[in-house]
Amino acid sequence: MVAGFIVVGLAVLADGIAAGRASFQFIGVVILVGGIALFVAKVAEEIQPTTTKWDVTGEPGEVVQEIGKDTKGIVRVNSELWSAKSAGPITAGSKVRVTKVEGLQVWVEELGADSSAN
Repeated sequence: MVAGFIVVGLAVLADGIAAGRASFQFIGVVILVGGIALFVAKVAEEIQPTTTKWDVTGEPGEVVQEIGKDTKGIVRVNSELWSAKSAGPITAGSKVRVTKVEGLQVWVEELGADSSAN
């Protein structure tokens, strides 16, 4: 369908140019631009976004960079690094569990000595 628009647009445009008629040229340009617009829309529709919504709530992790009371740290969850915050400071190497995801940042809580991180 899109190719048909482009071909018809080119044919009408070429016919208008050969005959010296401005109205055919205009119609050809309109059809050609419409076909190109449809083609671009079709291609854009097929492109899949590269980002994915991750929900790691409840997943265990490990603190890679210390999380301070008022500063972010870094945690490893499922082999990926996340910017992290918590209600209180947590030292590097501590086992944590994700309690909430906010964009590309997670909130974590430290696991007690009796909890297991799976």
